[in-house]
Amino acid sequence: MSNTTVGWDGWIDASTTDVSSAARGARRLWRRRETRPVVAAIVVSLAYYVGATVGFLFQAPGVPQSVLWLPNSILLATLLLNPVGRWLALLAAAFPAQMLVGWQHHAPLLTMSLLFLSNCADAALGATLVRWMTRGQWSLRNLNDLILFLVVGAVLAPLIVSFIDAGITVATGWSSSYWLAFTTRVRANALTNAIVVPAIVASLSAEVDASPRVIPRVLEAALLLVGLFLVSMFVFSARMKGQDAYHYIPIAFLLWAAVRFGPGVEGWGLLVLAATMSWYALHGGGVFGDTPTNAVITSLQLFLVVVSVPLLCLSMVVKERAETLRELTASRNAVRVSIDTVRDLAGRLIAAQDEERSRVARELHDGVSQHVAELAITLSAMRRTPAVRDAGLDKEFLRLYDQTSGLFESVRTLSHQLHPSVLRHAGLVPALRHLCDAFADQQGVLCAVTAGDVEPLSDELALAAYRVIQEALRNVGRHARAQHVSVALGRVDGALTVTVTDDGVGFDPVSARQRSHGLGLVSMEERVRSVRGALHIRSAPTGSVIAVTIPVKSWAT
Repeated sequence: MSNTTVGWDGWIDASTTDVSSAARGARRLWRRRETRPVVAAIVVSLAYYVGATVGFLFQAPGVPQSVLWLPNSILLATLLLNPVGRWLALLAAAFPAQMLVGWQHHAPLLTMSLLFLSNCADAALGATLVRWMTRGQWSLRNLNDLILFLVVGAVLAPLIVSFIDAGITVATGWSSSYWLAFTTRVRANALTNAIVVPAIVASLSAEVDASPRVIPRVLEAALLLVGLFLVSMFVFSARMKGQDAYHYIPIAFLLWAAVRFGPGVEGWGLLVLAATMSWYALHGGGVFGDTPTNAVITSLQLFLVVVSVPLLCLSMVVKERAETLRELTASRNAVRVSIDTVRDLAGRLIAAQDEERSRVARELHDGVSQHVAELAITLSAMRRTPAVRDAGLDKEFLRLYDQTSGLFESVRTLSHQLHPSVLRHAGLVPALRHLCDAFADQQGVLCAVTAGDVEPLSDELALAAYRVIQEALRNVGRHARAQHVSVALGRVDGALTVTVTDDGVGFDPVSARQRSHGLGLVSMEERVRSVRGALHIRSAPTGSVIAVTIPVKSWAT
């Protein structure tokens, strides 16, 4: 059975191969369909309760709004991670948590109920705008997604809904200053959205890594967050007053999170920093003084926004770069596999071509050549008969005999070119001398062979070297207009070296490969590559040099 999980609270589809397993899979699927939404609702309710409790701890002086209000961010992240059809149920699951926290902190229940509606409207508006602007394809995958969320989801939606929220607090008598409630709520929700939502979305959307290397990374992230908390507690405590340079030490931890972990851990780190600084600013005893003021809180929130946005963008850029490198590495590996496959196929094609040439050469030598030779012998015998001489046909028979003899030589030459028998019986050096002699006779070019102690060679290596030299001589005869050609074979460091040098007009190897007749060069390269060798071409108007190096395992001593 194969299972596919969709989303962090998605359903599992099961497929089975028989009726009984299908029934079991259907029952499991039904149970999960029933339990997954319930589990998601419970998680949202608990998270909302914890977030609201923490939010009341950061309540600003003189106004009921919190400096860090986490519930709205939790709702917004929940709606961004779930389909629209589940929004109402998930929002309803958070309502009991809202009322419970309000009752515990002696807040007006009517006000808490109305504020819960504005919180839901804030989250729904932000999620709707983000999804609408991305046609339902939003995911925190790149810098554009992050910037869109920061502008629309984190800032624009709270800015619109905060007018209603501030009006509720004033109308119910929970606050006396409308603009103070409005500005406090906008700053708090925008700051918390910018920090918490990317952290939640990135953490829950991350792919689960089951490899052993995930444990050191988790420990490193935990060490980073704990270290950031301890350092923040120290540098913003009262004992560090006047030590402004030390207040920037937490930035090093945030840069560490951005470079190593991306927006998920970066968001949690920013939340740790924001909570620590806000605690000292609200409750006194730190570098902000003993009496919190609205000016200090405003400056603190603006500072956190100025720090958070660039660091989040940096973490996303680093994440994009890492994903791009992974994709490029995967593509490069795939290309390498494809190249190796193509090269292996080319080697097999060359081997099959040589085998087919050998078969055709044997057919020509053992079949066609024999029949042509028999025909020539028959014509010679018939030409000498009295009947042919009396009829005056001896000249015609002589012409047929000459044509048959020429055909025989052509077939023999073609058979030798397809697969030289001398290479198999006598070795590479004699075969090359025979090849150069035939080339000199056909082209009228002086061709010399110089060979060191290169034997013995395997049939594969000898055939590869022979074919490369044969193709090189063919190119010299067709294009070089050379007067002298030299072929040199040697042995250097356990490798066979082959050099073909001519004094022709030269050519451009790159353009030659691009033209149709450049298949000869490609064939030479593939042959050399098939035996793990290397081919180098140097050409100038005064001549060309083709150098080949082929490793020989039997020489490795």
